[in-house]
Amino acid sequence: MGLWPEHISHAERYAVAREWVQALKRLWQEERVTFHGRYVHLEDCVSNPKPLQKPHPPIMCAGNSATGLRCTVEEAQAAFMNAPTHAEAAATSRRAKRIAVQLGKSIKTYAMVMIIPGQTDAAALLRMEDYNTGVDMVALQAGVANHLREIEQAQAHGEAVIPTLQRRIDRATVPDPYIPGYPYVGSAVSIAR
Repeated sequence: MGLWPEHISHAERYAVAREWVQALKRLWQEERVTFHGRYVHLEDCVSNPKPLQKPHPPIMCAGNSATGLRCTVEEAQAAFMNAPTHAEAAATSRRAKRIAVQLGKSIKTYAMVMIIPGQTDAAALLRMEDYNTGVDMVALQAGVANHLREIEQAQAHGEAVIPTLQRRIDRATVPDPYIPGYPYVGSAVSIAR
């Protein structure tokens, strides 16, 4: 059991997500909703209480692929990004903002980072090494089969393989923690730069 059927492609997952978000927006704004999409079916559905924020609360979606980022910008007010470097996060943010301009809207972008501080740069690096030695390799490797299946599905559907999937597989072979986003490691002065 999962969020979507296992046989659907990466791009199709965003079609499912898009329908859910569209149905949710209607539920937040209308008294009764009948919605018949390809994946989501609601018949005379009621959702109360309604949100205080109008027309609805801000929606944040995540998606770095071309399909995911477009869906996020079209349906949400904020894009949550994951990137291994600051430069990649900035580039994805710029892509999201270009799409938003094309659609005549704005989008906020957020990237996940991990800050590993120390009194000195050397102390911060030692702390990061300590994190690395404590990695649960069994847990890290648990997702590899799923990632490999996602790569096979992308190839079967003629889609590009998402780079983050290959990075996750590569990471599962060495004791390197999944540091979300780009890690900032060092003294307060170094991190502030």
